[in-house]
Amino acid sequence: SNIIREELLEHYRLSEDKVVTIYEGVDERYKIRSGHELQSALAPLGLEEKQYVLLTATLEPRKGIDVLLDAWSLLPLNLRQAFPLVITGSSGWRNSGLVDRIEAFIKEGTVHHLGYVQADLLPYLFSGASVFSYPSVYEGFGLPVLDAMRSGVPVICRAGTSMAEFAEGACVLCDTGDAEELAFHLERLLESPEERAGWSARGRAQAEKFSWTRCADETLAIYRTIT
Repeated sequence: SNIIREELLEHYRLSEDKVVTIYEGVDERYKIRSGHELQSALAPLGLEEKQYVLLTATLEPRKGIDVLLDAWSLLPLNLRQAFPLVITGSSGWRNSGLVDRIEAFIKEGTVHHLGYVQADLLPYLFSGASVFSYPSVYEGFGLPVLDAMRSGVPVICRAGTSMAEFAEGACVLCDTGDAEELAFHLERLLESPEERAGWSARGRAQAEKFSWTRCADETLAIYRTIT
């Protein structure tokens, strides 16, 4: 991302022509899928199509999961029960407090913690979600946001990040790190199918600009200029 490019230029005192941003491409397996496809993938997990909020992230501080859990606690209980939060991803560092909080929500019945999920299942989890919430405070790129956008799922992420950079207005942005703001956006999207449909369309259109072919072509072009 350009954010990382600027950090490299500043930290290593490099000439601007020495560092070029090439955005990642999205895997074509991430796409809008039919109800039958989703049902066979989601049913064994106890999930229903378009009836959950998804987060895919390693359990560690920079992912902002603590803020998401704070926001989750602010939502009405009936909304949390209707749209449980599904968390996938490997265990990271300094996360014992997060694990304890997640366990409390699991007992309440409003969170599913799936842990590590095989790569071939992830496209179905993305496509079946109502909302993808990605409160990470720092990413080199933030590929899960692009995966969600291409899957037709509305995304909430942080302003001022690499995700906001490549989304170019196609995601709902949180301007602060406040749980109250994130809870507001979650509640608004979950209570309005029309709102979700609008963000889904914008995200899908933006994601179409990112492909492996485009990424490879840009990389090859840069390589040819320096060899």
